[in-house]
Amino acid sequence: MVHVFISLLPAVLFALKAQWHVNYATLGAVYTAATMAYGAGAVPVGFLLNRVRPLTVMRVFLVAASLASLTVAAAPGQALFAVALFMLGLACSLYHVSSLTLITRAGHNDARLLGQWAMSGNAGLASRRSSADSWPGSSHGGCRSPRSACSA
Repeated sequence: MVHVFISLLPAVLFALKAQWHVNYATLGAVYTAATMAYGAGAVPVGFLLNRVRPLTVMRVFLVAASLASLTVAAAPGQALFAVALFMLGLACSLYHVSSLTLITRAGHNDARLLGQWAMSGNAGLASRRSSADSWPGSSHGGCRSPRSACSA
């Protein structure tokens, strides 16, 4: 689920560019800030989990990511969109550390659980590509174009 949250921008990149009359560098800078918050936020979350139950952190992730996603979707302008996407990155940084902690503390000592968790993440990444292909803005190139942000 976190992969779908954090992959919202590539799916709507062409529509946003046309709607707000901005260049790809501006949208890329906004997305870079959000993904940096996503990655950098994981370090303090590891320390937080020494004091807070992982299930509590997971619940905070679900609420915060949902609220940030709704704000991203309803943002009337670029500034609120950028702030909301940054907040979405921070919210999503809660997920991986807390979910891995939940899985490893389950006490099953079964590597298959971690494998299933990783495969679910890969399925989320794969859905990003197919959701971008089906987005209405993909008629301007979408992920079918070799120059698109999704082709890699």
